[in-house]
Amino acid sequence: LYGPPVKDEAGPAAIEGTTCHAVLEFCLAFGENPRNLLGSTEFNADFPVTIEMVEAVELFIDTMKSVCAELGIPLDRIRSEQKMLHPQIPDGMFGGTTDCQAVGDTVLVTADLKFGRRPVFADSLQLTAYSLLALGNLPTEQSSKITRVVQIIIQPRCSPQISRHEPGSEELAEAWNSICKVAQFILDHPNMSEPQPDALVAGEWCKYCKRREGCVAREALVA
Repeated sequence: LYGPPVKDEAGPAAIEGTTCHAVLEFCLAFGENPRNLLGSTEFNADFPVTIEMVEAVELFIDTMKSVCAELGIPLDRIRSEQKMLHPQIPDGMFGGTTDCQAVGDTVLVTADLKFGRRPVFADSLQLTAYSLLALGNLPTEQSSKITRVVQIIIQPRCSPQISRHEPGSEELAEAWNSICKVAQFILDHPNMSEPQPDALVAGEWCKYCKRREGCVAREALVA
């Protein structure tokens, strides 16, 4: 199967997004025309591929081809669904799977498909984390030549449909230091019996937290 696994409790929107990502992965991996997959139930028996998914994948592929042409990156260097763990963070604590990346001689491109209706921007910490993962998994002689990092969000249902950002060395270092700080805290408190003092910020992400009951930050937000 292609794309990320669908959780049992996933709703229709999540299933739709996962199916679209699966189509994208298949097309990037095999050079398939997404139009040929319209109506297919091969990716999800209960959720056929829609024209909106096809157009989203077309936009993503066209965008990557255009960016690679601009930056002089051969198209055969485009890679989808790269599962990575950062070698410098122990116990597999820092890892993830990029939707798409392309590595040129001196430039790294990290791209992400968002099929939801809420806009996300390419300067998001998530995408910067993916870029750090990609850099950390390159051979040293190759990563040392990277002087430019380009991050792209393709979100066909939002405005802008394409968001682009190039984090500089200071931004990358700040993100890396933040990740290292959190990793060290977890190593020092393996049972997570106490929260990190300066890292409690309540928001929509709280719904995924298993320790949200009694959280000081959530209580402060409610108050």
